[in-house]
Amino acid sequence: MSTTFIIYIAVLGYIYFTIFFANHTDLYIRRMNSHDHTDTAYLATLDNRLAVMRTLLFIGVSFISLLVLFLLMTAYSSANADQLAQEGVIIPKIDAVPFMIGLLLTVTTTVIAYQTVASASFRMRIARRIRTYNPQSWVHQTAIIFILLLLTAQIILFITQGGVEAMAQSIERQGANVGDVLFQLWLQLIAAFLGVGWAIRRDWNSTLHRLGLRPPTRQDWIWGIGGGVGLLALLYVYGIVVGIIVTLFFPEQFDSVQALNRANDSIALAFSTLPLALLLSASAALGEEILFRGALQPIFGNLLISLFFTLLHVQTLFSPGILLLFGVSIGLGIIRNRASTTAAIMAHFMYNFAQLMLSMLIISEGF
Repeated sequence: MSTTFIIYIAVLGYIYFTIFFANHTDLYIRRMNSHDHTDTAYLATLDNRLAVMRTLLFIGVSFISLLVLFLLMTAYSSANADQLAQEGVIIPKIDAVPFMIGLLLTVTTTVIAYQTVASASFRMRIARRIRTYNPQSWVHQTAIIFILLLLTAQIILFITQGGVEAMAQSIERQGANVGDVLFQLWLQLIAAFLGVGWAIRRDWNSTLHRLGLRPPTRQDWIWGIGGGVGLLALLYVYGIVVGIIVTLFFPEQFDSVQALNRANDSIALAFSTLPLALLLSASAALGEEILFRGALQPIFGNLLISLFFTLLHVQTLFSPGILLLFGVSIGLGIIRNRASTTAAIMAHFMYNFAQLMLSMLIISEGF
């Protein structure tokens, strides 16, 4: 068993335990506020829990801050890439602009995460701007810390590993890995159901209601299919408009667009059979919609969660495609609000599957 695998499992265990413990802590506080328990022993137990909870969240803040050191060390190695290459160590080049963006992001998210845990007044300022955020909820605090941790880690790894070109080459080398797709789906579902307190603060039916999940209704079919068609229409129009703008006004961005297209083509080739395309489309729609639109959007709102969703798709980070993805996410959030998460899953699946089918057709025909 490799050290990397052990560290990976340990980090996942820490994340899920912290979410679980935050739910239990909120439950303890709710019972105290409802006067179910007011004895000294119960209050002492609660104080101990609060101390543990703060420690767990400060560990998350420490993880984010360590990414600053990781980025600096990788940038130093990149500056000496030629010398290291002579010794057989291949280090991707890191350009100055992505490095500065990564450094600014990491410092900013570290400060926000620390303030979220350490400062009650900072949490109150968040609550004044996000009405559905509860500054007293440890679950909500935990959500902020792990959103910042996941976002920062994803972007820093993308920058330090060589960007979209390296991503495309990795997909081409490794091909489709069904296990990875299903494992990611499983992680997202655990985070969503555990995050809303299933079997801790909520029973099964109230958990499904909180996540916006239900058997498809007539409204869901209308919004799901109509929304999927609308998102594909947005993709078509956006492709034409951006193609014209890049060609006429920003020809220097052409290489970035081409690199993104190669990455998308690599994904299409890796999932170039109908069963694999169905699996990728369904798993992404289920996992992402239940986590982002089902669990997180009711707390942080469509705008912030769409920003988070967009930035996590790092392949679009330095390309015009980031605007399209943000628009798609806003559209899925509207579908969630107007209908349900079930409808958003249907629209997301249509959007993903149609793109994969079209890419596979274009590649197979040699266009």
